[in-house]
Amino acid sequence: MTIRTILVQLLVLLSINSFSQTGKFIIKPCWKQGEKKELNVSGEQFWNMFGNEDKVPVPIERYLIEVLESNADGYLIQWKVISDDNLSTEENFMQDYINNFYYEILLDSKGVFVELKNWKELITLNKDLKDKIVSLAKSKDISKAEIDQQIAQMNLPFTKDKIIDWYQGLTDIYLSIYGEEFILNTINESPTKVPNEILKDGIPATEVIETKNLSDNLISIKYSTIYDNAVIEKLFKENFPNQEYQELKMNSSTEYIYNSETGWIDEIKIAGVNGTKSENAGFRFNYEIK
Repeated sequence: MTIRTILVQLLVLLSINSFSQTGKFIIKPCWKQGEKKELNVSGEQFWNMFGNEDKVPVPIERYLIEVLESNADGYLIQWKVISDDNLSTEENFMQDYINNFYYEILLDSKGVFVELKNWKELITLNKDLKDKIVSLAKSKDISKAEIDQQIAQMNLPFTKDKIIDWYQGLTDIYLSIYGEEFILNTINESPTKVPNEILKDGIPATEVIETKNLSDNLISIKYSTIYDNAVIEKLFKENFPNQEYQELKMNSSTEYIYNSETGWIDEIKIAGVNGTKSENAGFRFNYEIK
């Protein structure tokens, strides 16, 4: 082997390594048909009062994700709630509803949502549940007004658009990052406005997206919202001139751990805090796939 050949191979290896460290990448699945994963969601809410922290755990949620089809065009997956509840005999229909409720989701090759395949079946399932709740309530002489109120509180969707809204509310935190493109080992900052009930124009902040290579296969993508205390103080004094300003403690972040070998998001860490330095409240959630 000549020195020139060795140099050429060395340059090729260096260029490959440089791309792997700083190049573009897309969050996309490379799932296999028949794969099954369990997604566990746990977390806690907390309150800080003058240095004392109280925590309240959030009940664990579990979901089963199964790859029904996998081909060059994309994926068909089933997303199902895992329920360990033991409902009473008269509420067996509710357990049947949970057991039969699942989403069949068609995704393209990058994991981007294409279609909810079983939306018609879900509308039928919701209508059947409503009928059974009404029948049970009537058997207990519950008034129509109370029945209507109970149904309204359940917010059951009976149209395709509403069913898709339900689906997105449940799955978006996991699936919505698929198809997004990033540059490895970079930090990007951009101005944003965070919606606020009192300040109609929102609160100015900086959105930070940081990507980091954790290992050969694991990549961290972290979204953070950072507030400027000087800007917050100015807004506070403009809107509440008669109140004393206390320095605020506000931040939030969502970190995805992406496995480029398997195509799964192995973990999602979500955290946020809001309040003053001496009194604040927040949350921590963890999504872990097994």
